[in-house]
Amino acid sequence: MTPFRPYRTMFESLRATGGTSAAHDELDLIRKSLPRGKRPEEVRAWWDGLTERQREEYERAVPVDLYDLDGIPNDVKVKLRGHNGYSAVDAVRWAQANWDNTGIDKFPENCANFVSHALNEGGLPQTGNMATGPWRDTQWYDGSDTGWSKIDGPTSSASWKSVDAQKQFFLDHGGQQIPLSEAQPGDVVYWVQQGSGDKPAGEAHHAALITGVTPDGNIHYTQHTDSRLDTSLDGRMPSYQIEVGQQQVVVVRPRRTW
Repeated sequence: MTPFRPYRTMFESLRATGGTSAAHDELDLIRKSLPRGKRPEEVRAWWDGLTERQREEYERAVPVDLYDLDGIPNDVKVKLRGHNGYSAVDAVRWAQANWDNTGIDKFPENCANFVSHALNEGGLPQTGNMATGPWRDTQWYDGSDTGWSKIDGPTSSASWKSVDAQKQFFLDHGGQQIPLSEAQPGDVVYWVQQGSGDKPAGEAHHAALITGVTPDGNIHYTQHTDSRLDTSLDGRMPSYQIEVGQQQVVVVRPRRTW
C-alpha cells in the first residue's frame, strides 16, 4: 500500500504562509490526506498506523469525512456521534450541507434558527409546542412554516430562534460550557457582547455550529445569516470585533435531558 503523505507536514507548511486563504484551506488540506477510494482493509491499516494523537486530530478536524470512510472502526463512529442525545457528526453534516439554504429562513436573523435546525437534524428532539406557550423557557421547538414571519415568528419558542434564549436553554437543560481548547464538532459557539456595541453587554447575540477544529486548536464554524462554511474563528475574530465591538466567545455542548 502506498503511504499517504503525513497531513501534519502539509498543514504546518500551509500555516507558515499565513493569511486568510491559508486558514480557509486548513480543513481541505486535512481532507486530502484521507485514504478516500481505498479498500476497507487499506483504510483500517491506515487508521491502525496512526498515533492516538493523530486519530484525535482527524476526529476533531474532519468528522464527517472520517465517519464516511469504509473501514473506520465502529467504535470510532460511535465516538464521533457522541453521547449527548444527538449525533454530533450528523449535526455537522447537515450544517455543512445547508449553510447557504435560504429555505429555512423565517426571521430577519437566522443564526440561532440554523443552529436549532442542525441539532434537531442530528437527532436532538424538540420539546414543547405552541399550545403550551412559546414564551416558556422550558421549551425548544420550531413553529409553523407558512412563510409569513408575523405568523411563524410567534409560534416558535424563543430558545429556537433567539440566540441568548437558546444559549440559556441549553445550559439550563443539561448542556455545559466548554473551554475553547476542548471544543468539538457539534458544539455550539456563541458571541457574547462585551462593553460598548450594538447589543447590551453580556448578551449572546450570534451563534454558529462548530464543524471542525484543526490540530493547532483553531475552531472552524458554520453559520447562516450571513452564510459561512467552515470559517476560521481565529481568522474572523479581529475584523468581527472591529465591526461589533469586543466579544467573549463561549462554547456550549448541548445535552438532552428531556
